[in-house]
Amino acid sequence: MEDGQYYEAQQGDCISSIAEEHGMSWEAVWRHANNAELRQRRRDPNVLSPGDRVFIPALRAKHESRATEQRHTFRRKGAPAKLRIRFLDADGQPRAGLPYVLNVDGKLTQDRTDSDGCVVASIPPNARKGLVRLRDGDREEICALALGAMDPVGEKTGARKRLENLGYDCGHDDEAFDLALRSFQLDEGLESTGQPDDPTQQALLRRHGC
Repeated sequence: MEDGQYYEAQQGDCISSIAEEHGMSWEAVWRHANNAELRQRRRDPNVLSPGDRVFIPALRAKHESRATEQRHTFRRKGAPAKLRIRFLDADGQPRAGLPYVLNVDGKLTQDRTDSDGCVVASIPPNARKGLVRLRDGDREEICALALGAMDPVGEKTGARKRLENLGYDCGHDDEAFDLALRSFQLDEGLESTGQPDDPTQQALLRRHGC
């Protein structure tokens, strides 16, 4: 049996954050053969559900030969996670060229939204909280980010979060969620059933980006 252990995903976990906590690259975890069923079920390494079992392979020692009495620098392989948030106006057009300040776990980044109205930044794989301050003329808008807290789109919590991120008011009860989902379906040219069926889930993924 392959050396390693299973980890039970918690709310807010994703493959990148889990791998980071265990000193591994996300590819080494996500692409492991023991996670084949998980890949088939979730498909996106950034979207896990609490209770998902993720296999963490054992770390393996790697030996490097180097000359003695010299200083050598070793870098651990790995890549930061990529954050991408798109801002649109009321007509669905990109809000391009707007200055913003991004705060992720206390680290600040200042730039402008790109031609697609996007804030794009590299962030730590295990980042948990973020805040975007967007300046539009004399008005400042604040967008709080719960990083890594996206449930699968097939679950009600996942559909609700995506709808809220897209600007639909889901309220705090089932009736408000139903109305928000129907509004989204009408906007997408889908049958307004109020049910998160497969066409609706695919439209949510396409509009939301994940």
